[in-house]
Amino acid sequence: MLLVVHLFCALMLYSMPVALGQDTTAVCRKEFDWMANSLGQSPCLVTSWLFVPCYGPGNGSFIDSLTPDEVYEGPQAKDDFDSTPCDCNTVVYSVFAACGLCQGANIDPWPTYSTNCTQVYLKKYPEPIPGGTAVPAWAFLDVTTNSTFDIDAAMALASRDAPDVRSNSTSSATSSATSSATFSSTSTSASAPSAVITSTVSVSTRSGSTSYTPSASASAWSVPDHQHSDVGAIVGGTIGGVVGVLFTGALMYFVVFRKPKDAQTPFNESDSPNSSAVLHIGGPHNDQYVVSPTSMKSINGALLYDANDPRTYPPPIGVSATTSISTASSGSNGKTREVVPSFYRGLPQV
Repeated sequence: MLLVVHLFCALMLYSMPVALGQDTTAVCRKEFDWMANSLGQSPCLVTSWLFVPCYGPGNGSFIDSLTPDEVYEGPQAKDDFDSTPCDCNTVVYSVFAACGLCQGANIDPWPTYSTNCTQVYLKKYPEPIPGGTAVPAWAFLDVTTNSTFDIDAAMALASRDAPDVRSNSTSSATSSATSSATFSSTSTSASAPSAVITSTVSVSTRSGSTSYTPSASASAWSVPDHQHSDVGAIVGGTIGGVVGVLFTGALMYFVVFRKPKDAQTPFNESDSPNSSAVLHIGGPHNDQYVVSPTSMKSINGALLYDANDPRTYPPPIGVSATTSISTASSGSNGKTREVVPSFYRGLPQV
């Protein structure tokens, strides 16, 4: 039982980073795998991480899945609870829009999304990027020119293996007309608010929403190789850790709980009693059997029957014997039979 408790605690410690991370029920379609960052995270999971500095971890920044006729909306009111820096920037808008598109849903144009923002941040994320994620380079592209997320430009930049932005500083990016991007990072002392604001992302159906249907060239989209390297390392490390825990637990069980087998005492033929014969005693109506040894040695310290020695006579009729004999005799067929203890009836035989 102690071993089971130790193994359970060890597995909980190994799985703790995963359990404490962000989560989402949104699942992207296979053809949008190129949207994943270098950690293998979908744009939906990246969005969930980028809401953490303003809403805290857990349900406040959880991203639900969408149906095809729904969209992810922007802030619902011009106040500090809805219009936060985490909402009102084009980086979050881009990954949020990518999250909707990869599920086959719609997206709002940038002007509609940012209607209630009291301050907007273009091509930059104003909060420290959480350490559990990395922001794809295409999230820093311009969205004001076309008033929406440009998925073609994002795909082109992803195919060029542009590095993700991953730091604890305020990050920004600018892009040229050729979709190339340069990045700069400026240190900041800003920190996430201490109060956790419970908020959920609302969705609604909009007839004027922009949707994207992959073209015939969508099947030719390629995913940069670097997007899978870190995933393999993480999976390998996790499997190695679990195997190590199981091996350690098995070793502990072998050392602590395994008991040596009791040593078996060898059989000594010299210690066995001499073979005995069964003799008939008594009359025709009181047939009994007693053991008559073939030698005069005593068995277990008791005197053997001797017609000339009254001490060896059996007890009188009606008095039970104080010592029961249960010696087994071996027959010619190799099987043993149990000798029945007897009472003395009649005279001793000579």
